Amino acid sequence: MNSAAAAAQASLCLQQQQQQQQQQQQQQQQQQQPAAPFASWSSGGFQVGSGSAAQAGKAGSWKSLRRFLFGRPSMTLMVALLFLGLFFLALPAGHGEELELLTTGPSSSSSVETAQNGVPATGDGTAPMQPPQAGGVMEDLLHWAIQHSDPETLKEVMKKYQNSNLTLKDVYGQDVLDALFVDEAASIRHLVDQLHDFRNQSVPDEDIEAVLDRLEEFVEQVDNAGNLHKLGGLRPLMDCAMPLEEEPEAKRSAEIRAKALLVLGVATQNNPPVQADVLSLGGLERILALLPKCSQSGEEGPAYCGKLLFAISALVRNDVEIQESASDKGLFQWLVREGLMSKSVGNVKKAMGILETVIGQNPNLPFIGALVDDQQLQDGLASSLLDYVRDSSDVDAPEKALRLFGRLLESNGLLFTSTIIHHEDGRQTKFLDALEQAAFVAVKRCEVGAGPGDELCENLKALATEALDAGKVAQHLQSQEL
Repeated sequence: MNSAAAAAQASLCLQQQQQQQQQQQQQQQQQQQPAAPFASWSSGGFQVGSGSAAQAGKAGSWKSLRRFLFGRPSMTLMVALLFLGLFFLALPAGHGEELELLTTGPSSSSSVETAQNGVPATGDGTAPMQPPQAGGVMEDLLHWAIQHSDPETLKEVMKKYQNSNLTLKDVYGQDVLDALFVDEAASIRHLVDQLHDFRNQSVPDEDIEAVLDRLEEFVEQVDNAGNLHKLGGLRPLMDCAMPLEEEPEAKRSAEIRAKALLVLGVATQNNPPVQADVLSLGGLERILALLPKCSQSGEEGPAYCGKLLFAISALVRNDVEIQESASDKGLFQWLVREGLMSKSVGNVKKAMGILETVIGQNPNLPFIGALVDDQQLQDGLASSLLDYVRDSSDVDAPEKALRLFGRLLESNGLLFTSTIIHHEDGRQTKFLDALEQAAFVAVKRCEVGAGPGDELCENLKALATEALDAGKVAQHLQSQEL
């Protein structure tokens, strides 16, 4: 049996399994829809079928088309299914009966018979074909393709294509095929060549931004990100994001540098080979050297600093050696002294997230020992986090602060044992008492806004309980040692 016949029988089997459930629905849909070889995606500006191929791309850019089609695996499968449909349309003469089975189901003259148990059997008496497994994205896509087609129009189009000997290029045009079938390695090389022009001030920022946008799309895929250095793209990306002091003329606007940091972070996150490549190019030292520019008196704005923190998080996450090296270079001290003091709540939350993640992955981080020995740093950290637990109007800042408190207290029971919180009215409170009071205020504020029993409020309660329990255990162990 050839591939076309097998596909037709699989489609038939699938239709018979759900025929009774879907027959009425399909009839209603066919009555409501205009005759067209395939339904069109009109919301994004790209249409297929109904003679609209010549207008493809006019309402939307190729960038939007590629992102829509290849940004999700299911969309890639849908594209494959659409072109599979065109393959059947272009079948040579003699296969019309199989195509009819695919589009209209069985008829009295069909060569495919149905056994009493509902499993189709071949006309030559061979063993019945096993039905495909129910469920899965391919089944859903097959149903979608069948429901959004018109059998009569399909037959007419098939005849037209056969008589005219048309190809996909004839139907959709070379531009559409080039947009759908991309040589990713060649595309990345082309983008890298363009990215090298960031040093050329005659090239406008808009052009560099467009290159970075496209490069971001590619490096979202892990393998493409892993090949970025091999294709020569990692160094110019780092140079664009973190200009060298000896190349002041190569410094682009803060927006372009922030975009380059974003692309670097996307390529690096959860990708150990790229982390190693960045380290081999001195990336850790270069990226940490930018931190003073994001201090309270620094020259960079919150947007750029937010992308810098994102790139740092991607670089240090999941790698103990990088974390310890970053600790030795002062990253975590900076996050406590400067990052948590940022005027941007978003960047404060990023700083909290980096600290909480790294301490959770590496509780023996050298920074923790240094923090235990620095009472002033402990007191400042406790005061900053308590302010976010108690006073922040942001939805999830109290949650992140409580999570960080829990991590810190779990990592070392000596933390905050001598911390005294000084209030504006002159009162002084021990740390655990201040934490309990701040958590109470945060939960009450949450319940006023979201209602008692809300999931977020209950989560705040649980996090506060965990942090307080860890602190009380630490105090008890310390008292026993004394």
